[in-house]
Amino acid sequence: MSEIFELRKSRVVEVFYTGGDVLLDSKSETLFTACSNFVKVLNVQNGDLKYTIGEAEDESRATSFAISQDDSQFVVTYANDLIKKYSLANNEATLDRQFRGTHNAPVLITRFSPDSSRLATGSADFSVKMWDLKKQFCTHNLKGKSVVSAMCFIGNDRLLVGYTEGDVKLFDLENKGIQPTEWKIHTSHISTILPLTLPGNAPGAVIVSRDRTYSILNVETKEKLKVIPIFEPVEDAVFLRNPQNLLTVGEEGVLKVWDIWSGRMLKKKAIIGKRIDTVLYREATGQILCVTCDQNLLFVDENTLTMTKQLSGFNDEIFASTFLSEKSNCLVVATNSPEIRIYDMNSWSCHLLQGHEESVLSVDSPPWDEFLFASSSKDNSIIVWRLRDPSMKLEEEEKDAEFEAPIKVAKVAVATGHTNSVAAVQFSKHKDKPFILSVSDDGTLKLWPIQKILTHFGGESLKLSASFTIVAHHKLINCVEVSPNDKICITGSMDKTAKLWHIDKDTMNLGIAGTLSGHKKGVWLAKFAPNSQNVATCSGDSTIKIFSLLDKTCLMTLSGHDFAILALHFVRNGNKLLSADSGGLMKVWNLETGVCDQTIEAHEDKVWHIELIERARKDDEYVTVGADGKIIVWKDVSEEVQLEEARKRAERAANQQTLANFMDQEKYEDALMFALDLAQPFHCLTVINHLTHRGETEKLGKVLKSLSSSQLSMLMDFTAQWNTNTRTYNASQQVIHYMLKTYHPDDLLKLPGINRILQALIPYTNRHYERLSKLKSDAAYLNYVYSRMRLD
Repeated sequence: MSEIFELRKSRVVEVFYTGGDVLLDSKSETLFTACSNFVKVLNVQNGDLKYTIGEAEDESRATSFAISQDDSQFVVTYANDLIKKYSLANNEATLDRQFRGTHNAPVLITRFSPDSSRLATGSADFSVKMWDLKKQFCTHNLKGKSVVSAMCFIGNDRLLVGYTEGDVKLFDLENKGIQPTEWKIHTSHISTILPLTLPGNAPGAVIVSRDRTYSILNVETKEKLKVIPIFEPVEDAVFLRNPQNLLTVGEEGVLKVWDIWSGRMLKKKAIIGKRIDTVLYREATGQILCVTCDQNLLFVDENTLTMTKQLSGFNDEIFASTFLSEKSNCLVVATNSPEIRIYDMNSWSCHLLQGHEESVLSVDSPPWDEFLFASSSKDNSIIVWRLRDPSMKLEEEEKDAEFEAPIKVAKVAVATGHTNSVAAVQFSKHKDKPFILSVSDDGTLKLWPIQKILTHFGGESLKLSASFTIVAHHKLINCVEVSPNDKICITGSMDKTAKLWHIDKDTMNLGIAGTLSGHKKGVWLAKFAPNSQNVATCSGDSTIKIFSLLDKTCLMTLSGHDFAILALHFVRNGNKLLSADSGGLMKVWNLETGVCDQTIEAHEDKVWHIELIERARKDDEYVTVGADGKIIVWKDVSEEVQLEEARKRAERAANQQTLANFMDQEKYEDALMFALDLAQPFHCLTVINHLTHRGETEKLGKVLKSLSSSQLSMLMDFTAQWNTNTRTYNASQQVIHYMLKTYHPDDLLKLPGINRILQALIPYTNRHYERLSKLKSDAAYLNYVYSRMRLD
């Protein structure tokens, strides 16, 4: 019997925000984000997905959504003019109704009135429509002169609307005959409108615009009180705990706090070098949420304006990952972007690391340093990074840091010299005379000594020089892997071969050690076995080959994938092998037999990398990343599965013994009820067959009288299953017979699920009746023939 190896998903990090609206509930515990045709609802603390709002059949994109102040109602608008209203309760969204918005263009903004009785939808067709949610019809059609860009209720009866051309209108919803008041204060897009209580409790509003100013209006007297310059195109603004303090965000990626009346800047903090589109604030938690133009969510402390956490809403395609160490507990991820993503696996906060100019293709970390890692990119360069050890204080780096971040990383060294994209990079396995190997689309393999970076902790980054360069293949090289003893390495190429190279650590040179051939398409990855002198290669020909390093012969070919195999990893000390293909499937192979033990549907697209996470006091975990933008953490639950199987075996043995004891003591009622309590049809069938064989079927009627309605329903369900088989139908018919003798049909029709059970019973019962009738007729005919042939 082969050793059990079982993987189970323990965490999935996937796309949850693709641009658009972002909302927090009133308690700041739940986050609502737009994700294509869905709204995803997440836990604010760790980013876990609670549930989704929307249907998979909805092909149209969600354009806006809003939540009522009591968190009980939720409205989503779609690009096809559909509006859906949901009720929120118990981590679930229930669709109440859906209707057409009758707009001529997509709805861009949606707002609930303070008492949640009205809904305003602002569209790109220059109009705002007001909906009475109780009476379920449109009450107002409010027209403007340009696209609606901002809306704000002033009480329940008045609505301020801002437009992209800078004008603002006030609509009185109770008096339709009154013409709307219009202000032409600004010259550009109105970003947001905030309600403001003026001195004397008069209703007012703050109008923030991209024309680098904000204005204060008295809604009651319709007068403009102030226009104040803020010298930045503002995208969004909120009031902080003090209603006199206005927080603005915009193109500079800087948080600015202003005194609302004087226009004096009270505080300023740069948190990111990109445009911030949205800012949210909840006084209860004192936490600020900023949404950037590249779908990243930044959580900022209200008092210090420093970033406390960051969530990445959209990773795009993920090419590679590497786990640094248990001490840092960070996962470094390379995506189709110049930015490297570093995930804190405790909170799953994501830090974006800038340094490359084009997409990062590969990342790797050495086993001998807990904070060092390297990245390679399409910009032909390699960068070595060092994650900040929390116990270290590097004053030089503190001064040079442009933005404060929870995860701090320093650029240690840069290596240039390749003339094309650097496809893969790998560290040596040992700290003694360390090096980095890199392969490129230019067909070269380079060796970089890195002894001098071991003592480099701050200041200007070092410039690495390659000690050896060789044209390793004539086509693109996809991978490079170093052996566990640092004496040999292997490269895989699109020329259908994998090549072995000797590593001389004294001279830091490489020498050819052999060629492994046999694949019919390009080699995507190669891995050294940890417990033998073998190496595994995977290819676009959908096969895995195990080669011997001693004589370079192919020992085994593993076939079973239907797509190109892109990732490999030895597990269980090399006795098993994990593989993943471009169709998203992952397979577990037993290398003793060459048989696939298990197939797992891992991703929805290509799986580019499998990473092992080793922890001292916990079970091993594995991380897979792919083209679907997902990061999936798999937990090794083999021991749990074995314990559970052993428990089930012991439980089955105990149940069988208990049932046998009831049967020996002729306690048929107890035996049948015991089998029904276990919901095991086989044990029920055993009791009924025993009564039938002993000719004691009358006792079955007595047993049926003592059963509850749920037990009767379960027994009827089992009966319908037995009735489908000619070997067990007799027990089924016996139960039906005594069931009808014991209970009135009207009582049986009250059993739960009886309609479904009867629909299953009737056709097979008719078939059994026809078969027995024919058998009886055939037997009578045979008897007649026999009697006529008999000699008297």
